[in-house]
Amino acid sequence: MNDWLQVHRGDQPLIVSFPHTGTDIPADVEQHLVSPWLARKDADWWVRVRAADALGAIGGAKVIDGALRLLSDDDEFVRRTAIEIINSSKDKRALDYLLKALNDADWWVRERALDALASLGDKRATPYLIAMLAGEDATTPAVIRALSQLGDSRAFEPIIAKLGSLDASIQGEAVAALALLAPGESAPKLTG
Repeated sequence: MNDWLQVHRGDQPLIVSFPHTGTDIPADVEQHLVSPWLARKDADWWVRVRAADALGAIGGAKVIDGALRLLSDDDEFVRRTAIEIINSSKDKRALDYLLKALNDADWWVRERALDALASLGDKRATPYLIAMLAGEDATTPAVIRALSQLGDSRAFEPIIAKLGSLDASIQGEAVAALALLAPGESAPKLTG
């Protein structure tokens, strides 16, 4: 009857694991949990990423709540999926979460947070993005693009300063951004 499993006394610890879905919690147990959401969170990153993909496919405002929580997941692949969901939603509630994601350890999450902030069009992000211009050159082109999309005149002078960069991609983004941001009377200064 149990020919697939034979148990006998040994001198080493025994670890038995059973697969689970992590979603079915009996009501009498759930009422005692501090966070039913955390209790349903699977330990397998692949399962969490697929769950985030499913949320993205479902879409809608309620999905954003789940994606915002996933932005703090330990796994960068889960955070990447969450940022894509948020980026496609353009939900204004995401602003503070996106600002925090600008400091994410994963470069993809940082750059897609920039894209999402630009898509939101909320100029409250401008000071944070201007501050990022003093950071690593690798993200500077994406920061300049986001600032130009926001269209906030406060970004004009900090972007002008980036024209002196030795990095051609930074210079190119700065020129393109200034063409969009330059007040009419400033345009001759850029060309002459």
